[in-house]
Amino acid sequence: MDRQELPIGLIWEVIDHSCAFDATFTILFNIWKEYPVKWSDKFRHLRPYYSRGILTLEQARDSVRTSLRGRAPEYFPYGTVGTSIDKLITTMFHVDRTHVVGHRVCRTCEYADNREQHIFNPYICAIPSHSQIDQHPNGIPVSTWLADHLKRLPSRCPRCLLSRVSSRLTIDYEVTSVPCLLVLALDRPGLEYSQTLTFDVDGSLSILKLRGVIYGGDHHFTSRYITPTGDVWFHDGISTGRSCVFEGDLNNLPNGHLTSARGKSAINLI
Repeated sequence: MDRQELPIGLIWEVIDHSCAFDATFTILFNIWKEYPVKWSDKFRHLRPYYSRGILTLEQARDSVRTSLRGRAPEYFPYGTVGTSIDKLITTMFHVDRTHVVGHRVCRTCEYADNREQHIFNPYICAIPSHSQIDQHPNGIPVSTWLADHLKRLPSRCPRCLLSRVSSRLTIDYEVTSVPCLLVLALDRPGLEYSQTLTFDVDGSLSILKLRGVIYGGDHHFTSRYITPTGDVWFHDGISTGRSCVFEGDLNNLPNGHLTSARGKSAINLI
């Protein structure tokens, strides 16, 4: 591979700890670098200055960080406190576009609420239930978990409550569009990582590939970036700096390889 095509990462900032930004932006920047024209509008936070040589990648990161801190200093502090990876990603990936439309229904009494439920944010907290874990002892496929997640609601059926029956509502949903990137926050172990997710939008199949994994532990974040052809690269802003370390083809790596990285657990899938 040509040296200019090698994935690159961000160098950790020792005074104002930057690992949450480094882990996230390393994945996003390398995705953007594959097809700048395609991703430039979607990754407007990262795009312009680095590509024209005006700023280094670290300077571009710091510029974004300053902007975010100006809006929410409690979530994006300076110093050694560190940044919440969840808050960073929810901010970076927030969109105002509906991707899923659904209606609430009860499977017990056939109650239906015709008001549409809209799902906007392509950042989803993935928490497998204990019953799902029992049904899939070797790991829950992400596609199975996501389908169940979109159907679940915490509210109970109002008609059944009148009869003193406790029934939870579910959602009959339709995927109206697919986000360019989907991020799953792994708040509990038990998901089986798949290389692709397939969505049916009006009879047309859209496929999202696994492109990166963020790891956390001991007050530090690292990441793996996955190329379109399945090459896996590891990055740690402290130990690897600007470089990414090639680990192999995803298809040839051991099962479970992506669940942890050098003592840290996977916390986000992109």
